[in-house]
Amino acid sequence: MDNNSSEDNSKKTFSVAEVFSFGWNKTFQNLVFYIISILIFGVVYFVLEYLVGHTGFLGTVFYIILIAFSFVYGYLFILTALRVYSGEKLELSKFSSYVKFDNRFWNYIGGSILVGIGFVIVYLLILGSLALMTHFALQRSLIFLLFIIIAIVLSVFLVMYSIAFSFYQYIIIDQNKQIIESIKESYHITKGKKWKIFGVLLMLVILNVVGAFLLLIGLLITIPITILSEVFLYKKLEEIV
Repeated sequence: MDNNSSEDNSKKTFSVAEVFSFGWNKTFQNLVFYIISILIFGVVYFVLEYLVGHTGFLGTVFYIILIAFSFVYGYLFILTALRVYSGEKLELSKFSSYVKFDNRFWNYIGGSILVGIGFVIVYLLILGSLALMTHFALQRSLIFLLFIIIAIVLSVFLVMYSIAFSFYQYIIIDQNKQIIESIKESYHITKGKKWKIFGVLLMLVILNVVGAFLLLIGLLITIPITILSEVFLYKKLEEIV
């Protein structure tokens, strides 16, 4: 009975090592697919970015194309990562079968815009509050100390906000739910677990920074590790709930 209880408890939690291990193993099982797909994305992205800055008025058109291209690739990365989680091995010859631009894609874009607007609003409110407090803080040392404390609190709030709504994209694509419903569920599955999720996401950020320092070549490995780790984390959070 104790063994069954401990097994049940293990299913109701997750560890950084567990999340990273899944991302690492699955990346190397599908390494060729990810390296080639990321290289294609990188080449197209940098070409479009170059055209944005060197084609005058047409740069606006290329900028819109660049944003649309980023949405498409982000959507496809999550779509394929969910297939990997289900046990499928990705093959370049089957790439066309992975591409499914149904209503989930449009909800993915809509959700990204909505959450992005919310993030910008929260960020501007915090920035405005800090600017106002800075003005008064410079006049008195006690107020300056209070400013530092409030700045820390607001920064933590911004991070927690970001974490609370960080899985809506996976929910939209995986469960084909509507935008608002997916945002609400993301908030629900992260409730009470934000600091632990923060630890996982921080580890993935550090991993990508290291990848970028390795002449950007490391990103060919760290990007798929990150996406697959996040998919695993999302699935674990769904199980825990």
